[in-house]
Amino acid sequence: MTDSLALQDLSAFDTAGRMLLACRCNNSHSGNLSIRHGHRIVITRTGAMLASLTADDLVTTSFEPTEQERRRASSEIAVHLKIYQRTEHLAIAHGHALAAVAVGWLTDWINPIDVEGAYYHGGIPVLEYNPATASVVLGEALGAVLAQESVVVLRGHGVFAGGATLEQAFQRVTSVNDSADLIIKARQLGLDPRQLANAPYLEVGWIRD
Repeated sequence: MTDSLALQDLSAFDTAGRMLLACRCNNSHSGNLSIRHGHRIVITRTGAMLASLTADDLVTTSFEPTEQERRRASSEIAVHLKIYQRTEHLAIAHGHALAAVAVGWLTDWINPIDVEGAYYHGGIPVLEYNPATASVVLGEALGAVLAQESVVVLRGHGVFAGGATLEQAFQRVTSVNDSADLIIKARQLGLDPRQLANAPYLEVGWIRD
């Protein structure tokens, strides 16, 4: 029988999954999402298509999953649980966000050159960790960063973002990826993103024609 929390959250998960694919932050089967309810979480199952979720694609578990829950849940369940234990976030979105990953190979701190990115983030930390997926120690490292920041790029892997809602979390993933995409385009045009990031219109909040 489908869990009542999964049914309650299905609409939010469905919207998040569809938007992450539409914004090119995931492929058909990548990424994972979760929402916290006190001492329980709802998380996407392993191998789920985030843009085509049903209630059966959501796994409800405590902070001490059973072996069956752990097998059904996303392979990143240990990471999500550790982030929740280390932070006050109530939702987590993870997308592979290729533009953000590409820029994360160039720097340890991404400074958006667009007004929206600068407004939402100021700067985005890039974390390098090995192994870069599915481990308790990675969850500890990401939790330490996300206790101070709302979003982090995991080098070579993707973006993890927390929020008060799943909508806020996935918006942060898409916004970071958009900002990274603009940095790539600026470099392709022969522009220096470091100079653009310091442009006066970003500081005062208006755009020159």
